[in-house]
Amino acid sequence: LTLTDVLPTGLQYVAGSASFVSAFGDTTAPPGFAVSAIGQAVRFDFGTLVNPPLAGGDDRVIVTLQAVVRDVGANFLGVSLTNPVSATTNLGTVSDPTPPVVTIIEPRLQIDKTAEVNL
Repeated sequence: LTLTDVLPTGLQYVAGSASFVSAFGDTTAPPGFAVSAIGQAVRFDFGTLVNPPLAGGDDRVIVTLQAVVRDVGANFLGVSLTNPVSATTNLGTVSDPTPPVVTIIEPRLQIDKTAEVNL
C-alpha cells in the first residue's frame, strides 16, 4: 500500500513531520514503513500491509503530516486549496472523490510599543 498526498501549490511539507498513527486498529508501524517527499508529493509507503480479518471493522489507515502556508501572493484570506490524496495497491490506484479543502486564514497582529525618555 502506498498513499500519496499531493500538497497544493502554496503549502510546503514540514520535513520529518509525517508519521504513522494506525493501520486497521494497530498502532505499530508495519515493517518497511517509509515516508518520502519530492516537490509537492508526500508518499507513505507501507511495504506489505495485511488487513487482518478480525480487525473489529477498523478498515482505516491513518497517517499525519504538517504543512506550512507559504507567504506567496496567491495565499490570502479566504483562498481554498484542494488537497488530493491517492492510495495505490497491487489492484490499482484510487483517489478521494471529495479531497479535503484547506481555507487560508491570516493572523491579526497588533503591536503595542512604549518607551521612556529620560532627559
